[in-house]
Amino acid sequence: GAAAPRPFAVPAVGPRQPTGLLTVNVGRDVELGKTLAGRYTIDGANHNRPVYRRVDPPPTEQQVFLYYWDERDGEDQLGWWFGTMVGGEEVWCHHTGAGSPGTLPPLRGWTVLHNGLVDETMTVMAEAPRTAGGPPPTTRPTQARPAPSGPPGAGTPRPRGSVGLAAPSSAA
Repeated sequence: GAAAPRPFAVPAVGPRQPTGLLTVNVGRDVELGKTLAGRYTIDGANHNRPVYRRVDPPPTEQQVFLYYWDERDGEDQLGWWFGTMVGGEEVWCHHTGAGSPGTLPPLRGWTVLHNGLVDETMTVMAEAPRTAGGPPPTTRPTQARPAPSGPPGAGTPRPRGSVGLAAPSSAA
């Protein structure tokens, strides 16, 4: 039969679609890396594209946003920006790539504004979506299970990345 598709395969063509989480890596500029590097999550939208906010590591002094700005204020304002607020004056990096509505920010080619250089080592990558379950369901009917005894959640498997402690397993 035909081979099953690889999980988390990235299509060879087509726009990069938002999954909700981005990872930003900054290579050359250590100080800029302290400010921008980390994980970002969608936090609204601006000009028909998602706005991302850095969530890990948590901000100590100021929020960091990654957002898109269209050409309404001039061609020099067009593109993706890292800044302290959406549309704010304090910005660190810019990319003129526009993509199409709903796409992710560009992977590479970000201009560091304090020196005007493109940092080819800086990347903005979408994280692969995580699934909470195991293998896909089968067509075989399942038997009803008795309700677990003990505190709520005991013996219930938790999805990956969930908060809280796993219930202790009992030896059978």
